[in-house]
Amino acid sequence: MSTRWKSLVAVAAMVATPALVAVSLGDTANAAVKKETTISIRVSDTRVDPGESSKVRGNLNIKESDAEAGKVVTLEARPEGSAGFTAIGTATAGDHGGIKLVVTPDVTTRYRWYYPGDDNTRASRSGVARIVVGPGDGDGNGPNRIRTTLSIRATDRPVDADGDSLVRGKLMARGIEIPNREIILLARTEGQEFAPVAMQRTDHDGVVKFPVSPTVKTAYRLKFEGTQLLRPSRSGVVRIGVRPVVTASAAPTTIDPGEVTTISGAVSYEGAPYVGATVDLVARNAKRKHATFAVVATGTTDAAGAVSFDQSPSRTTVYRLVVRHTEGTPPRAVSDTVRVRVTQPSSLSIRGRELTDAFKVSGVLRGGGSTLNGRLVTLEKLGEDGVTWSPVATDTTNAHGKAEFSQPLSEGSSYRLSYAGGPRFAPCISGVVVN
Repeated sequence: MSTRWKSLVAVAAMVATPALVAVSLGDTANAAVKKETTISIRVSDTRVDPGESSKVRGNLNIKESDAEAGKVVTLEARPEGSAGFTAIGTATAGDHGGIKLVVTPDVTTRYRWYYPGDDNTRASRSGVARIVVGPGDGDGNGPNRIRTTLSIRATDRPVDADGDSLVRGKLMARGIEIPNREIILLARTEGQEFAPVAMQRTDHDGVVKFPVSPTVKTAYRLKFEGTQLLRPSRSGVVRIGVRPVVTASAAPTTIDPGEVTTISGAVSYEGAPYVGATVDLVARNAKRKHATFAVVATGTTDAAGAVSFDQSPSRTTVYRLVVRHTEGTPPRAVSDTVRVRVTQPSSLSIRGRELTDAFKVSGVLRGGGSTLNGRLVTLEKLGEDGVTWSPVATDTTNAHGKAEFSQPLSEGSSYRLSYAGGPRFAPCISGVVVN
């Protein structure tokens, strides 16, 4: 190489070197500015049945910063049999860096979170979490934990006074009932995922009972999350259809013996009148809370879904309406109860005594097998027409049920006592006394 060319190369090297050094130093400075990031990962269900979903959760953490909110994180999946991870969705970090995504794996799949970083933060990946589809040794179902079974069945008819159906389950291990374990009731309607709606502990027979009253057709299943000694388990699925809605009322709600009350009801199904439904009127003695309801009348709803029954009970009675279920019709449905109070008979004796300066009229009010104190009794006098009775005085019965009146002497005047009745006792009228 000529001396001239050597000089040119040396000059070029002297010019280029500072530029290269400047780039290198710039990269180092940028790298130092970027904050480190970490991502955790966890799944809500480590084992699911085919078609079921689980949530993959995590937390993005930026070291010495609280700027996680709004960062976009990618969820990567590696289904069983695949060669590598592929992106399946993204999640945006919340105020505290929380991220989640719902997944419905077809086969057992591994998941991880990937954060690509930006001008101020470094990229990072989480660990790996696995969701087992179908039976497997995931979710801690290892050989050292005892296998459990969880049965389920539904009573698709009202089982209590509120018209609830019943979802019943039983937890067992090696043929033995497992008491005092938490069982979760999951529910799902069309187009939705199973979600927890209630929790109970098994009784001494390993049984749980959940009353349910779905407003739309609903699928139910039970879940046991396991313990250190017992494997988790899930039941099968039962479905309960929506019931008709039944309302009931009585008018009047208080009657005297021999009078009539009308029990009316309206039945609707899925928001429309339920026409042609067979409805039973059932009744029980109000004083016997645990008495069985018995059918006392049967009717059919009209074009408006209405039905009514005339009743003349001899004692205070509780009524309700029951919509019958037959093959091809909606499930059985029951109304709330209505109470019709029947007053007890009462009676008034009467006595008249002529004194020197007055005519004394007295009587004793009785009802329910004893005298009635504190009741208002009216003294009535027969008018000159011989037909009309008019009140002339009132008195409140004393501790012995007695009311007493003093009237001026009036030969030939006729008197009687009357009681207007009350919440418990029917009205009554005494005989007649003549001055």
